[in-house]
Amino acid sequence: MDYNQDLKKAYKTSSMLYVAFMLSLVIYLVVFEVLKARIPDFQGIMEKIDFLWLRYAFYALGLVQIFLIKFIRETATKSIKTVEARILINHLQRMSMISAILCEVPVILGLVLFFLSGNVQDFYVLLILSFVFFVMYFPRFSNWEEWIKSKTSH
Repeated sequence: MDYNQDLKKAYKTSSMLYVAFMLSLVIYLVVFEVLKARIPDFQGIMEKIDFLWLRYAFYALGLVQIFLIKFIRETATKSIKTVEARILINHLQRMSMISAILCEVPVILGLVLFFLSGNVQDFYVLLILSFVFFVMYFPRFSNWEEWIKSKTSH
């Protein structure tokens, strides 16, 4: 059962996907900086009094992603029963894609917070949080290889 080539190909695809998602953070930053420069005194569309609870909720949602990604990965990984390498490799790719999507959630929340409040710090904090999540959950070939071996050796 020689699945190593398929695993390497899937890993390369997933890694490129992650890099593309990480580059999207740069696009968000550029769009944000252009908007900020075009409208330097932007105060947001919400009154500051109404905003505080929403700010805390968005930060909490951003932070929850770390637990959500871990929970989804662990649950999906434990529930898979097959020993067929092709299916396991597809599963790893799917989990990688879901993780990448969830890593991007904080930066989107930060952009929304900026539009609502005009507070630039919210965007920067949540942008950094997204970047940290991308680094934490970037696919690692050794982990993939070890997991596939553990599933196919039974």
